[in-house]
Amino acid sequence: MKHFKKSLMIILILFSIVFVNPLRTEMKQLDEVKDVLLPNAMGVYLKWSYVTTDNILSSPIFADLDKDGYPEVLIGSHNDRLYCLDHLGTYLWYFQASNDIRTTPTVFDLDQDGTLEILIGSDDGYVYCLNHTGGEEWKYLTFGAIRATPIVGDIDNDGNLEVMFGSQDNRFSCLDYTGHLKWAYHTLQDIQSTAAIADLDNDGTLEILFGSDNSKLYCLSHLGTQEWNYTLTGTAFPSPAIADIDNDGDLEILMGDRNDKFFCINHTGGQVWNITATNDFMSSPSVVDFDDDGMLEIIVGSIDATMFCLEHTGQQRWNYTSGGGIRSCPAIADLDGDNSYEIIFGGGIMLHCLNETGGSIWNYTTSDWIQSSPAVGDLDRDGIFEILVGSNDNSLYCLGLTDVVSSGKAPWYAFHGSVFHTGRMDTDSDYMDDQTEEFYNVNPTLADMDSDGLSDWEEIYLYQTLPDDFDSDGDGLSDGEEILTYGTDPNSMDTDGDGLSDGEEILTYGTDPNSMDTDGDGLSDDEEILTYGTDPNSMDTDGDGLSDDEE
Repeated sequence: MKHFKKSLMIILILFSIVFVNPLRTEMKQLDEVKDVLLPNAMGVYLKWSYVTTDNILSSPIFADLDKDGYPEVLIGSHNDRLYCLDHLGTYLWYFQASNDIRTTPTVFDLDQDGTLEILIGSDDGYVYCLNHTGGEEWKYLTFGAIRATPIVGDIDNDGNLEVMFGSQDNRFSCLDYTGHLKWAYHTLQDIQSTAAIADLDNDGTLEILFGSDNSKLYCLSHLGTQEWNYTLTGTAFPSPAIADIDNDGDLEILMGDRNDKFFCINHTGGQVWNITATNDFMSSPSVVDFDDDGMLEIIVGSIDATMFCLEHTGQQRWNYTSGGGIRSCPAIADLDGDNSYEIIFGGGIMLHCLNETGGSIWNYTTSDWIQSSPAVGDLDRDGIFEILVGSNDNSLYCLGLTDVVSSGKAPWYAFHGSVFHTGRMDTDSDYMDDQTEEFYNVNPTLADMDSDGLSDWEEIYLYQTLPDDFDSDGDGLSDGEEILTYGTDPNSMDTDGDGLSDGEEILTYGTDPNSMDTDGDGLSDDEEILTYGTDPNSMDTDGDGLSDDEE
């Protein structure tokens, strides 16, 4: 009996070795294959949030106000305040208006002094111009609430910037950069539509496009005279976008209305096409070239909870049904660096992220309706985008991305295209939309026009170097090398004032371009080289125990 039990035990052990272990091995192998075949997909998480005391309908923007290399975040709230936060969500300052701030902040160097001004409109009827620390520079009073975001452009091509906006006093106003009225155009009803600007007729001055509650899309000249208007079928609440969607050399204007229709209008005011949804268009459109064919696609949402992707012909490419009405203007960016774009927008209480074909990638749920438009940018300078959006739950959210190594381009990264809100795309993704690049005379299709390692915006704003000159100071070093590698001044040939150019010190003599006396012997580098013939990198050239200066 004992022998039988022993034999049975041996048989069971052998069975487990032969059959069970292979099953375990196979199971492990299948798990490994599963891990290989199903790579991690991009996800989203909350990096930080900032709570105000009232709804946020304003859309956030980001700008490096203090030039420390990290952008600040600006957002308005229904508690009458404009908030400035650092890139980590820490409160820096606020500006107090006397009524709701629904408009999106606009930044621009209005007086061209090297620092950014901030423009906001309020329901108290004022447009405020603030300096980069939140101090008031000027304000302009209208006779109605301001819910159209102020925009900036040199519309008359005189080198000075103008500030333009509509208000609920039925007027569209144009101010000079110091806040004084240049002209006003009267419509029959309120203006809540943020204007877009472009040179439609190629005459060297800009046209201004905006909608009014009287169901008209207006085109004004730089003088404030009407060039044409187009009658829509409902209130013209959304903001128009301007782009050459069919690549024929002429610009089109894209805009929806509150009678379920979305229009494409040509540069002379004639209809090209329209589409019909089942509810109002409250979202402002975005444009992008998904398939690199030179023709632009249009992304726009409706209150019927549908996000549409349209061909340049108006034909629908796809649509996506979100969880609620869409008032949010979609942002478009390559979040995960795979050379394809994602579309980010608020629908109901959720922030949605879609791929180029309209498939859902992720969503993030807030506690109330998202009417704010998202802004996408690299806030912490790690090469990966963050996403900012406000909600009616009183909070500003900053979302991070998981399983992303680096992000790519962002041709429509904020409300109305960019932080300048001109209604134009940022073709080269250098932070400046195409219209703003025209003001600064740089190429809108090249992020780094002179290939010096610095973006055009960095050169214009941060460093005041020449965006079209590889070596602004002519010292033999590129602007990018001076700033990113050697820490020298790209606007001075001789940073340390020792008589040798930065290029000579680095490329010829191996001396320190940031120190007059590299070896600390009491003689400047140029004295050693040009006068005494001593070694500027050795205190005692001849090794006799006396420094070159003592000798």
